[in-house]
Amino acid sequence: MTTANVLTSLGAADLDTKQLVTDLVNAVKEPRQKQIDTNKEKAGVAISSLGLLKSALSNLQAAATELGSVGKLNKLSISNSNSGVVVAEAGSSAVALPGNHSITVTKLAQPKRVASAGFASSSTAPSSTAFDIKIYKANGTTLDKTVTIAANTSVAGIVSAINASGSSVKATLVNTGTDYKIVLEGASGASNSFSVDTGAISQTPASALTFATGLQTAQDAAFTINDIPMTRSSNVITDALDGVTLKLNSTSATAVQLGVSFDSTDIAASAKNFVAAYNTLMEFIGISTGPAIEDNDLSATLKGDTSIRGIKNTLRAKLTARSTGASGNATHWSVLGVSLDRAGVLQFDEAKFKSSFESNPTDVVKALSNNASEPYLYSGAASGLAGDMAIAVFGLVRSTGTIADVEKSYQNKLSRIETEQTKLDKQIEAITARYERQFSALNAVLAEFKATSKRLDSTFNRDNNN
Repeated sequence: MTTANVLTSLGAADLDTKQLVTDLVNAVKEPRQKQIDTNKEKAGVAISSLGLLKSALSNLQAAATELGSVGKLNKLSISNSNSGVVVAEAGSSAVALPGNHSITVTKLAQPKRVASAGFASSSTAPSSTAFDIKIYKANGTTLDKTVTIAANTSVAGIVSAINASGSSVKATLVNTGTDYKIVLEGASGASNSFSVDTGAISQTPASALTFATGLQTAQDAAFTINDIPMTRSSNVITDALDGVTLKLNSTSATAVQLGVSFDSTDIAASAKNFVAAYNTLMEFIGISTGPAIEDNDLSATLKGDTSIRGIKNTLRAKLTARSTGASGNATHWSVLGVSLDRAGVLQFDEAKFKSSFESNPTDVVKALSNNASEPYLYSGAASGLAGDMAIAVFGLVRSTGTIADVEKSYQNKLSRIETEQTKLDKQIEAITARYERQFSALNAVLAEFKATSKRLDSTFNRDNNN
């Protein structure tokens, strides 16, 4: 019921019973509510801090992955005497070997290309009946695809049907200015030649869809590297020089001279980024798990959380362990100029890193990545110094990792706090109702007392007057 100031309304007393109920209820509620609010705020702040921590860990994982992937480490400085003939770029699946190379290109790879006779428009239908277009592979007997063409299909529709068939041969409709031709083109390389059979169909004109016009024959690229003859079906060559992708642009009787070396400055920048990401993370952990600091909202937000402190030990161990891809003298981070100082801050000696890399680039790449295209995050297989760090961080941030477990514990704490709040609200409601009943009864007694007092007073006054 709603507390009413019965005493005041009846004139029995000047006592504000509604305020009394409020004061008594607050005396019971306030200390417990304050504790609930404090605990709720701490859990919410901790969850926010965990989000920031996860972001810092993800930055470290990205930096470690950059430094632990062969394709990312294969940062080259390439001199080229004629990029119009050959373009050379760093490859992504192997480590390059520094050296000089002489390349001569005698033939470029090209696809077979044939054309149909001309049609008046793109809507012309070559056949009034359904027919099949059979595409055969290079030997002329192995069927690649059969494309069924419905009756009265336009030449534009035939092009669409061929392209939708899944054949390696692609069709285009070319407007020559006087008519429309269907052009078929296969993949480049001699082994990717093809032939086409349209069978006996009712055509208009009769020979329009025989693809009898040969525009280009299929052939392989032919070239030499350091006087060694080679052929490939493509003009983009990824497997002739380790760690180098060659793009053949034209033929030339004059050899192209390539010089391949590693760009230690570029790789050192990746190492510096890794060191910075690690130190940022460790600073975050130190502040959030340490004592409160005035005007620092992050401080102490994860104080006392042993799981978070354990992250520091886990990652520090990776910085002192021997590389799982150790090669030659490249065995530990410290050999590469990356080491912890007495305060636990990771230091980077860029000159030492560059010197190590330039002296033995393949050893350093293997030490950092174990020659993996990227760290083996899910299997946890040996991935070198940087790759293993990426794996360790991934284990912390994945859905079943430490951060997820800690987040879950704080979420559970919030749920318990909500339960406590609900319980307190019900208790306060019951206490309020009890006080209201008690004061209502008191109001009734006091009201009766006043009525009696008035009667007695009236009687005494009457007697005195008589």
